[in-house]
Amino acid sequence: MNTKIVFATIFAIFTLILSGCKNPYSNRTENVSSRFVSIEINGTAYQHGISSSVQLETGEIFQFKVILENNGTTTWGPGVEAGQHGASLLSRGHPSHDINDYNETFGTFFVLYPMQGGLVVKPGEQMTYDTVLRAPDEAGTYTMRWQTAEWPLGQNTANHRSSNFFGREIFVSIVVTQRENESAIIFEPRDGVLDASDFEYAGSFKLPELWPFYQRHLYGNVTDEKVYLDSGIALREVEIEPGVFEKRLLALTGTYQNRLYEVAIPDLDEIETLGKITSTNLSSVPVAEKRNIFYVEDNDYNNFLVNSGLNGQSWTQGSMWYDQDTGWLYWTNNIYYPASGNYAAETPMLFYAKLEGEGEGAHVVNRQSWIDPRDYGAPSCSLIGGVTNIPDSFADAYLNGQRSLALGFGGGGSIVTTRSMGPALGAVSLINDGTLHENVQPIMYYPFSSTDESFRCIRDGSYFPVGTSTPLPSSPWEGRWTDNDIIKSGLFIEYSGKRGYLTFAHQVTGRISYDFAGSNLFAKYQNAWYFYDWKDLGEAIVGTKTGLMPSSITVMDYPSSHAVLPADGYVSGSCFDQETGLLYLYVKRANGSNPLVHVYKVIL
Repeated sequence: MNTKIVFATIFAIFTLILSGCKNPYSNRTENVSSRFVSIEINGTAYQHGISSSVQLETGEIFQFKVILENNGTTTWGPGVEAGQHGASLLSRGHPSHDINDYNETFGTFFVLYPMQGGLVVKPGEQMTYDTVLRAPDEAGTYTMRWQTAEWPLGQNTANHRSSNFFGREIFVSIVVTQRENESAIIFEPRDGVLDASDFEYAGSFKLPELWPFYQRHLYGNVTDEKVYLDSGIALREVEIEPGVFEKRLLALTGTYQNRLYEVAIPDLDEIETLGKITSTNLSSVPVAEKRNIFYVEDNDYNNFLVNSGLNGQSWTQGSMWYDQDTGWLYWTNNIYYPASGNYAAETPMLFYAKLEGEGEGAHVVNRQSWIDPRDYGAPSCSLIGGVTNIPDSFADAYLNGQRSLALGFGGGGSIVTTRSMGPALGAVSLINDGTLHENVQPIMYYPFSSTDESFRCIRDGSYFPVGTSTPLPSSPWEGRWTDNDIIKSGLFIEYSGKRGYLTFAHQVTGRISYDFAGSNLFAKYQNAWYFYDWKDLGEAIVGTKTGLMPSSITVMDYPSSHAVLPADGYVSGSCFDQETGLLYLYVKRANGSNPLVHVYKVIL
C-alpha cells in the first residue's frame, strides 16, 4: 500500500474527528457573543492601553464593574431548556489559555451571572457585572484578564473547565504596592489563661466500621455513615472488671437517622508511637476498637434522636456531655431548617438519658427532653449547637454555684435563622435526677445584626463579601464574623493552674456570596481556636462587659489525608480528659470522606 495514501487517510480521519469536537477555549460559539462597553475600577472609568495602571495596595478590596452588550442572537439566562446561555466572566491566564486559566490571583476565578434571580439579557440588551475583588498579598505588576463564558448551564456549576468562551478578552493593568504598617491582631499572653501554645498534637485515631451496609435492617435501617453528620463526642469511663476501668469515646453515626456507639480510646503511649499523621500519610494511625452500639428502648426505629420538631427532622449537633457521677448523657436537638419562629417554643432544646448494658444489651433508657419557654435575650437559635459542662470553680465564682451545664455555641445558621454573630454560651442548672429547673442564663453572645459590624465577633480579614449582608473587613488582618462562619463545639478547660473557654470556629475565606440555593460556590475555609478568659466571661454574665474580645485566636491546620482539608472539614465535637490533660477533637472529612479523632496534649 502506498505510504502517502495511508498517511492521507489517517489525517483525513483525524481531521473528521476533530471537526466534531467543541473547542472549550474558542473565543466565540455559534450565536453567542458579547461586546465590551465599559469598565470601572473603584468608580473610575478604565480603558486598557489608554488609562494609567490601577494602583492598589496588597490585600485591598476593590470594586470591579463591567458592562457588556449581548450582540449575539441568543438570550443569556438560566433557561437551558429554552435555549438560553450562561454568560459569566471567568479569569484567564496566559494567551495560550494554559493551566493558569481560572486563576484566583484577584480572589476568585469567576464573576457569576445571576442565574438564581432569573435575569435574562436579550440580544441588544446590556448586562452590568458589579462585584468586588481582592488584590494579591504580594506586591508587583499584574495584568488582570477576564472573558465571558457559557457558564453555568442553568444551576450546573461543575462544568466551568469545559465551558465555551466568547467575546473579546478584558484586560486591566494593575500595580500592587506593599501596604504600610501591616500587622496582625496581637494577643498578649495572659497569666493563668490558656492559649494554643499550651497544646501540642499528640496523635490521631480512626473510627471503626460498625456494621456493613447489608445489615442496616438490624439497626433500624440506619446506615453506618459518618460523612455528613456533625457528631458530638463525649468521654465515658466503664468498669470492665472489678477495679479495672476503661476510657471510651461516645459518638454518633448515620445521616437522617442516627445510632449512638462507643469505642475504646487507644492508650496514649500507642498514640505517641503509632498515631501521628505525617504529611497526608495515615498508615500509622490506629483504628479504635468498637465496644457498644446502643439501641433506644422507646423508639420503633432505634434512632438515638427523636423525630420531633419542624418537618419531622431533628439532629444532634456539636458537643455531647456525659456526667460520669450521675450517668446522664446530654445532647442538644437541632432542626436543620429552623426558618421561622422561636426555636425553643417549637421543639425540645435539650435531651438527656442514661446508658445501660454491654454488648447486645447496650441501650439508652429514661430519655427525657427539656424546653426553655422563656425569651432569654440571646438570639433564638444561638444555643442549640451543643452542650458541655461548667466546672464547679467557674459556677461558684460567677453563677452562685447553681448552674453546671452550658448550651452553645453560636455562629451562623441556615436560611433566616438569627444566631449569634460569634461564639455563644448559656448556663442552665440541674437537679439530682438530671432534670433542669432553671431557665437559661446567657453567658456570652453577639447580637444578630446585618449592618452594624460592632455587634460581630472579631476575626481576621481574609475574605471579601459579594452581595451579602456581611460587612467588608477593615483590613486584611482584621475583620468581623461573617454570615458563613460556624461553630459546632466548645468546652471549659481547667488544668495545671491554667483556665480558659475554648471553642472551634470554621470560617470562610476569600469570596463570600449567596449563590445557588444559598451555597457559597467554590468556597474556602479555615479553622480557628478561640480562647476566652474566664474572668471576661464572668464579667459578661453580670453585665459589666460588652463587645467581648477573645483572649486569643489561632488559625489551626488539622492533620488529614488531604493536602487541604475539604470545605466541610471542621471540628463538630470535642471533649477534655481532666486526668490526663488530653483534648479530643472529632474532625470531619479528615480521613478521606470520614472523620478522624485528633488528640492534643496540654504541655504546661
